[in-house]
Amino acid sequence: MERPVIEATLKAEQSIIGAILLDPSVLDIAKEYISDSDFYAEYNREIFRAACNLANKGEGINLASMLGALINAPSFNHNGGVTILTRATETCPSASLIEQFAKSMKKYSAMRTLESLGESAKLAASGQNGDVYAYISTLKNELEKIGDGRAESFYVPFDKAINDVIVSLRNSNDELTVTSGFVDLDKMIVGFKPGTLTIIAARPAMGKTAFGLNILVNSVFKQDVPTAFFSLEMTASELVKRIISCKELVNGNAMKTGKLSDGELTRVLDFGAKYSNSKVYIDETPALDIDTFQDRAKQLKKKMNVGLIIIDYLQYMRSMKKTINSREQEIADISRGLKAISKELQIPVISLAQLNRNLDARADKRPVLSDLRESGGIEQDADTIMFLYRDDYYHPNETPNNVAEVIVAKQRSGPTGVVKLHWEGQYTKFDNLDKYF
Repeated sequence: MERPVIEATLKAEQSIIGAILLDPSVLDIAKEYISDSDFYAEYNREIFRAACNLANKGEGINLASMLGALINAPSFNHNGGVTILTRATETCPSASLIEQFAKSMKKYSAMRTLESLGESAKLAASGQNGDVYAYISTLKNELEKIGDGRAESFYVPFDKAINDVIVSLRNSNDELTVTSGFVDLDKMIVGFKPGTLTIIAARPAMGKTAFGLNILVNSVFKQDVPTAFFSLEMTASELVKRIISCKELVNGNAMKTGKLSDGELTRVLDFGAKYSNSKVYIDETPALDIDTFQDRAKQLKKKMNVGLIIIDYLQYMRSMKKTINSREQEIADISRGLKAISKELQIPVISLAQLNRNLDARADKRPVLSDLRESGGIEQDADTIMFLYRDDYYHPNETPNNVAEVIVAKQRSGPTGVVKLHWEGQYTKFDNLDKYF
């Protein structure tokens, strides 16, 4: 096997060992996909076998018990012993990702088997491997075994699916769901759920970044949810100024120029003293590629336990795949990557997106789903799609000022419709409309 594949194999195996040591209950999940014969490294095979033996005896799995069970394991002791176990726990992103690790490892195991069968097939084809028809029969059986091994990983047992539904219903106020802070919108979408991708799209000047930051202010300061904000356009300083303006009602222009009143300066200083250790993690890397984003999201989940990720905005991201031939394909690859990481980390991901200028030529400039059709697979990948629209931007003298529309154009598991909010431009702040009438 090629070296990169071997390295990926060992990484998957190490992650499985680490996950089992961090949370022994995940061993049963791992065993649904793999057995000790699937391990490439003999020392990892010895470790997995020891963990299974301890579990079968009803004994606890921890560092001490594992070292005792592995005292006579030759490969384990020859290759570092206890350091293998400690390194595995230190590098494992999260025990909750055991299913992903096991699926990856099973795939690499199948690849090694195919490679071995391929070598045998070459010998059979050259007449060096006995009865060619007998070998073909053996080959078919071995390939079926590989397929059977994969079969365990692609379906969800019905009893597990039923149990998941019952648990979710019993915990309908699941603290993992992040609310937007807007009462009518939360009634419609029931918050941002783990494993979902939400796209919030609009033309420039509608308040996309402000809306994303309003959600961050609610998630961090009202729900205490660690939140990551990937800003591909604005700097961290610019974002913090907007956060303070929104949270403390400090005029945005005053924040830009530094010409604050005494009262505004006091509120800014109080904010810094009170919230400087808040769980806000800003990444201001421009032109971030989707692979790097996914790696950083995993690190933030592992190290900071982030419960929400917001990206500003999707079209500024890149894909590094060389097979992509158009911007539409690139956007599709990015949106797939965003959906994949939301499912893998089981946290909501919200991505802001910009709509093209074609809709400005229409009489009614409210966005519709067809405005996303040139944006790759966004409509397909997103669980929820919202559009922001402010009529007073286009008709300042004809419609009520400060009224914004959140158009829920797609919701995979719920209704669509329009929610109206109050827009306070001087504070870059959206708010519940009923407070102003």
